[in-house]
Formats: sequence, C-alpha cells, structure tokens
Amino acid sequence: MASYEKRPGKGALFIKPSKSGENAPQLSGYFTLEDGTEVKLNAWLCASAKGELYFSLGVRKAPTLEEALDKIQGVPVEPKDSDDEPLV
Repeated sequence: MASYEKRPGKGALFIKPSKSGENAPQLSGYFTLEDGTEVKLNAWLCASAKGELYFSLGVRKAPTLEEALDKIQGVPVEPKDSDDEPLV
C-alpha cells in the first residue's frame, strides 16, 4: 500500500464511530489549502425544515504539533537547540 501524501486542494473526512458529546461532529478530517496550510474539517448531518438532508461544516486552522502537545499536556513546549542536551 502506498503511503499517504498530503496534496494542496485535497483532504479527507472520516466517520467518527462514537460521538463524545451531543454536539460532537459525525465526521472529522483535514484539508490542505492551495498554499499548503492545513485546516481541520468537522461535519454534522442535518435536516432542513423541509426534511432535506445536508452537511453543516466547521473549518478551523489545524493545530501545529507543538499546539497539540500543549493541549494534551497542559505545559507549553519550548524548542531546544540540539546542542543543549544529548539524546539518551
């Protein structure tokens, strides 16, 4: 199987098997803009007043690795020079 390659103008939405809350999206994924910026996509299946089905979308800038780690750990990540500490 070929490895996944992010390309401008392309992305993917994945079905979330279980919702973490009432307002949680049913689909989630990423999209790469033409300039290379990655955005996070969320989608909810909705019905209009006439009963027509549609997807409501949410788009926001995707977090960087450092931002994601900060959120998970609650501690800011400070970049270190490779000469500061040896890798063990």
